Amino acid sequence: MAEYELVVFDWDGTLMDSMSKIVTCARDAFAELNYNMPASKEIQGCIGLGLDEIWQRLCPDSNEDGKQAFVDVYRKHWLSWTGPESRLYDGVAEVLEQLKRNDYYVAIATGKSRVGLDKDLANTGIGHFFDATRCADEARSKPHPEMLEYLLDYFAVDPKRTLMIGDTSFDLEMAQGANTHALAVTYGAHDVGRLEPWRPKGMIGDVRELVGYLGK
Repeated sequence: MAEYELVVFDWDGTLMDSMSKIVTCARDAFAELNYNMPASKEIQGCIGLGLDEIWQRLCPDSNEDGKQAFVDVYRKHWLSWTGPESRLYDGVAEVLEQLKRNDYYVAIATGKSRVGLDKDLANTGIGHFFDATRCADEARSKPHPEMLEYLLDYFAVDPKRTLMIGDTSFDLEMAQGANTHALAVTYGAHDVGRLEPWRPKGMIGDVRELVGYLGK
């Protein structure tokens, strides 16, 4: 019997190479609102969180009105984006197809909004591979385990038969909170130094390594 029944992916930085777009939209929002501009590396370090949580980390002393203005303007820039479109990492579609062929449940737990994820799934044409998805505006944001707990309940799968795959410490902390196993990818928003303290079960440098990892 395979070790896992359910494989849950993060989206940005794990399946989609969207870090540049996220950082640019955030910087454009700060500029439009005349807020103090954080460094790009600070913004990248927050990728994986919901927009509310990103704002709280970047501007901890701001008020609720400032947060809502940032969220609204960021979404405007993201939805009206005219720059180069983000792309899936090489091999993503093939890996997802193999997982489905091998009868895994496949799901997404992401810091994106529902509108944002649905737009990406439509643009990439890979939505049919996923049996369920959960977004940050439908549950508490990572690193809280609520998104992952919802998926465990939805599929009625034991946490120890579940593998969470992500590129940030927030993904790994969420998995720890939900008592699932975690696999880190090292090509995304957080470097190995931020991933290692959470002691993922393994690390991969290319999403195409996942099939071999699961075949162990």
